[in-house]
Amino acid sequence: MTVAKPNSLALKTKGKHELEMTLEQPFHATLEMLAYTSFAVIPDGIVGDIQGYDGEKKHSKFATKEPVGAGPFEFKSWQSDVKAEVTKFKNYHGEPAKVDGIHWKISANSDAKFTYAVTNQNADMGYGSHFIPTPKYQSSKIKDTKTDDLGRKVGKYGPIQGSTLNYLAVPTINSYYIGFNTNVVPKPVRQAVAYAMNQQELVKEVFKSRGEPAYHFTPPMIYPGGAKKYKSHAESKYPYGYNQTQLDKAKQVMKDAGYGPNNRFKFDFTVYQSSKTWPEVGKLLQSKLRTAYIDMSVNSAPFNTLLSRGRKGNLQAYSLGWIMDWPAPDNFLGLLYPPLTDTSKSSPQAYTNWSGTAASKKAKKAWEKIQKNTAPTDAALKAREEAYVTMEEANWEDMVFLNTYHGLSERFSYDWVDAPKYGGAGYSRQMYNKVKLKKRN
Repeated sequence: MTVAKPNSLALKTKGKHELEMTLEQPFHATLEMLAYTSFAVIPDGIVGDIQGYDGEKKHSKFATKEPVGAGPFEFKSWQSDVKAEVTKFKNYHGEPAKVDGIHWKISANSDAKFTYAVTNQNADMGYGSHFIPTPKYQSSKIKDTKTDDLGRKVGKYGPIQGSTLNYLAVPTINSYYIGFNTNVVPKPVRQAVAYAMNQQELVKEVFKSRGEPAYHFTPPMIYPGGAKKYKSHAESKYPYGYNQTQLDKAKQVMKDAGYGPNNRFKFDFTVYQSSKTWPEVGKLLQSKLRTAYIDMSVNSAPFNTLLSRGRKGNLQAYSLGWIMDWPAPDNFLGLLYPPLTDTSKSSPQAYTNWSGTAASKKAKKAWEKIQKNTAPTDAALKAREEAYVTMEEANWEDMVFLNTYHGLSERFSYDWVDAPKYGGAGYSRQMYNKVKLKKRN
């Protein structure tokens, strides 16, 4: 276990409930990074298996059985794949929770979750496809909506199982994509898949409009210049057809590379097993690609198996996504930094083996420019934003990540629940100390 040297973090307490941090140099996203849950403060004297430090328990026990934090709830119990529970912390230094506790029901079975939460109304509220699986979801049931300044939509959903639910939709900061192992899937094939894909069609038909088409890996809310720039750049420069399928071009790029009726290309597209939607994406692409001399098989694997195979370079194409740790393009585009896509090295961030091309060299140079301009100044911001766009266009050029959609975070709740709206970081950052419950109907 690697630990920081004493005093190397330049942290010190300032009063009873504050920490002061001194940076080695200014960084443009310090506060955003510190808001990530990995940086949560824990009480002094808890974790003990750190050299030169005394504590009550080993980190493994702290992380899996007896977590202690600094929030408005305290840990009660956790059963893997069954449930998790916290109770109100009465001595919390801030605004105390308005509910006595929280119970999370955990299940991998979408039908069982729907029965528990909606059919039997055992849950007060829930999120997205965990609450209403996409096959049971109908966007036409969203009604009476209003949109706030942050683009969050509030309204009603229903009727469903005899009830009408409160509805919240938040355009969250995430990206979902098809990644290609460039060692085994040639560039013309990758381009043909991009020509065949119609992101808008997939979002509407497969994801039931629970998201928006993706053309950049950087989500609209944090794209340089915002959502309008995101859209205008994609509309004017995306090489593979904005909101359209271009099968003639897919066929032509394959012909130009020497493929044809008697020389077809075959590859495997692996999706994570728990997904109900990615297999449908695969089937739609599969049928289109046959006309472009490509035979794509669609396989599934448990999520951890997919990641393990990816790290070893044993995937040809795969579905994955990235949800923000902190809201800046740096947090996304690091996955496209070519040296960190090499699966022959330890801990690659993506499984694409992107190297040796003019576009990969552009991406590498752009990422290094980002790293040299991290200060919170206008000049550094301008340099970063230029480099962000360069990386996006380099990815288009070699089609390493085929950006597919940006997910929409939805919350469903019953009338007896009064819960604040959450923001672009998604429901995992939902604050529960201000949630109120009235008497159930």
